[in-house]
Amino acid sequence: MRNWLVALAMLLAAVTAAPGAAHAGEDSFVGEIILVASTFCPRTWDDKWQSGYWAEAAGQEIAIGRGSKKLFAVLGKTFGGDGKETFALPDLRDKVPQSGMRYCVSFDGLDPHQPIRFADPDPRKPVLGQIILAPYAPCPRRWVETNGEVVEVPRLYVDIQDNSVDSYELRALRALMAGQDGGRRREPRLEQFRLPNLTGAVPAADLRYCMATHGLHPAESEVEPLPPGSMRMDARGPFLGEVMLIAHEFCPQPWIEADGRTIRIADDPTLFAWIGNQFGGNGRTTFKLPDLRDKAPLPGLRYCFAIDGVPAGRS
Repeated sequence: MRNWLVALAMLLAAVTAAPGAAHAGEDSFVGEIILVASTFCPRTWDDKWQSGYWAEAAGQEIAIGRGSKKLFAVLGKTFGGDGKETFALPDLRDKVPQSGMRYCVSFDGLDPHQPIRFADPDPRKPVLGQIILAPYAPCPRRWVETNGEVVEVPRLYVDIQDNSVDSYELRALRALMAGQDGGRRREPRLEQFRLPNLTGAVPAADLRYCMATHGLHPAESEVEPLPPGSMRMDARGPFLGEVMLIAHEFCPQPWIEADGRTIRIADDPTLFAWIGNQFGGNGRTTFKLPDLRDKAPLPGLRYCFAIDGVPAGRS
C-alpha cells in the first residue's frame, strides 16, 4: 500500500505541474551526467510536452537512432558499441558516493562545444563554481577542466556594472574558493589562482570534471523557491533530489549540504515521496538526506542537495 501511495504522489507532482515549465534540453548539455538521490532518472518536457530523456549510466548499449543521435555524436563508441548501429553509456553504477543514488546521462540539450560569443546570453545559468561530470573533451565553453592548472585573471578593476563580466566572475570565483566574500566588492589583488585537480577522482576513464567560471553568484542566488505543485517557467533549475558538487564553502538556494540531516515527513511530503527513507529515518514520521560530507573528491569541495526543484517524471 505504501509503495502505491508513494508512486501516486510522484505522478500527481508531475501531472499537476504547468505544461512547458521544464525544458526538455535547453538547460543541460548533451551527455551531461548528473547525480540524483532518487531510485530513477528524470524525464522532462518542453512546451509541446515532448520528452527530454535521461538514462542511468549503467553501461547499456543504445541503438543509434533519432532519439539518440545527438548523444552518439558526443560520445561516439568511447564506452562501447560498434559505432554503426549501437553505442554505450559509461557504467557508473558502483561509483556513486552513497548507495541509493545514481548517475544519469542527458540524451538532449545544448551542444557542449558550440561556440559562444562573449555577449551571448547563457541559457543554462549555472552556479559560479558548480562542477559537472562530462563524458567528452574539451569541457563546454565557459567551463574549465578541474586539472590543477593556474587560471590567469585580468589585472583590471572591474565590477558588475562593467562589460568585463569574465574578469569579474573569475575574481569572484577565486574569492569563493579562498573562502572569502566574492560579492560585488572591487578586488584588484587577485591575479591568478589554481583550479582543483580532480583528474584522478573521476568515477571512470574518459570522464572529466568541468567547473563553471561564470554564472549566478551563490550568495546572491536568483533561484526562487517553487510553489507547491509547480515547475519553473524560465529555466530547468535543479531536479528535486539532484546532487551538485560545488567548489566553495556553502550551498546556494534551493540547495543545502548533503549532510544526512533528518527531516520530518510532515514538513516536506513531496521530497519524501521522491526519495523515501532509503538514506535513513523511520519512514513513518521522518526521513534523511544522504550524508556525503566525507565523499567529496577533494577537501574544499562539497555536495549540495536540491530540496526544491522540478519534480520530473520517470525515464
